[in-house]
Amino acid sequence: MVWKAHWTRVMENMLDSPHVAFVHSRTFGAPVAELLKANPGARMETRFEAHEHGGRIAAAIDGEERPAALDYRFPNLMELTLDPKGRLFRILAVCIPLSERETRLLLVTARSFLRLRLFDPLFGRANRRIAEEDRAIVESSLPPIVPPPEEEKSLPTDAPTLAFRRIYRQRLLGSRG
Repeated sequence: MVWKAHWTRVMENMLDSPHVAFVHSRTFGAPVAELLKANPGARMETRFEAHEHGGRIAAAIDGEERPAALDYRFPNLMELTLDPKGRLFRILAVCIPLSERETRLLLVTARSFLRLRLFDPLFGRANRRIAEEDRAIVESSLPPIVPPPEEEKSLPTDAPTLAFRRIYRQRLLGSRG
């Protein structure tokens, strides 16, 4: 899919776990949305655990760790680990810069179940549907390139996206794309 957005905005969206319950409440965010609806005072916490290749994003609601793991791989890859009931299930998102205002979003699913090729279109459609839920938000984000972390008001749950912004500014700003 080609999005009309700078790659940093697309990547930042892939690393923003708090939005899942709201933007994706009818798809893969439904379990978190239901949990929050049942517990209106629930509190989400996120943290970014840096490592040499990027970082791991962990989320907890009311102190209970969420089962999904989200990894940022420098500079432009996200790996979501879902692994239901011991099965392997990963979604990888690669944000490929095409220009200052266009990014190719490549979504790849790896799984240890439903491995026959006839299921590939099903997973492809699901990935596209989820991505489309984000597209209008990302394409309308201003400024077009993620700003420095200190330029916007942030919440504690923004720690992972702020970490990405710092990494981008420290290691990539001024490079091509």
